[in-house]
Amino acid sequence: AISACDKAGRPDAACELLDAMRAADVEPNAITYDAAVAACERAGDRDRAQQVFAGAVDAGCFPRIWGGNARNAFVVLKDLPAAVARTALRLALEDMKRRPATRRFHDVRTARADLRVVTGSGKRNAAAALETTRDDDGDGLLRDNNKGAVLRRAVMAVLRDEYPQLKWRHDERNPGILVMRRKSLQTWVLGPREPGRRRCQEVVVPDAERRVPVAAAAAEGPAAALVDDDLFRRTS
Repeated sequence: AISACDKAGRPDAACELLDAMRAADVEPNAITYDAAVAACERAGDRDRAQQVFAGAVDAGCFPRIWGGNARNAFVVLKDLPAAVARTALRLALEDMKRRPATRRFHDVRTARADLRVVTGSGKRNAAAALETTRDDDGDGLLRDNNKGAVLRRAVMAVLRDEYPQLKWRHDERNPGILVMRRKSLQTWVLGPREPGRRRCQEVVVPDAERRVPVAAAAAEGPAAALVDDDLFRRTS
């Protein structure tokens, strides 16, 4: 029934069916959530699509997408259907600004490296992926036949069409990974740095219980953290 709502472009009906299933103690599965997310996306209701996806992750129907740490962060989309992967990517990016308290997000203020988006086509499949890549219709877009490439194109389309201000590139060693520039994400989330002004970290000085810039905290002893021109972060 939810698949029919997807085809008909009726996200309200799809979400109502999800709620009805839960009320009847019938747990939706990955296929059900996939159809509900697709229905919301098809109707252009991206916020609701993200809410449905987040609920599916909490229910264990879709894997959690975040991995790594501040020095090696990555978001894994390779096991998701294309419509769900698009929604998951939007959720991951928008959460950088929303900073939700109930789920993990990528904190650009403390990030120490570029963010990697994993769409599939692992390193051992790199040669095969490149061999099947071609431009059939002369529009300048390279396409191939494997599943990872379909997902990769869907993710690339979201970045290109909806987030043109973000800078990213292909991983040279793995065609299934897109590398999003750390400074580009920081500028998008935090705003551009003022010319001639340094972005200082913010630290907590335990004995005074007050926040001061690193430059000032350095004079107060070991409470100061390492300085990084490009980041804000709080330490104790």
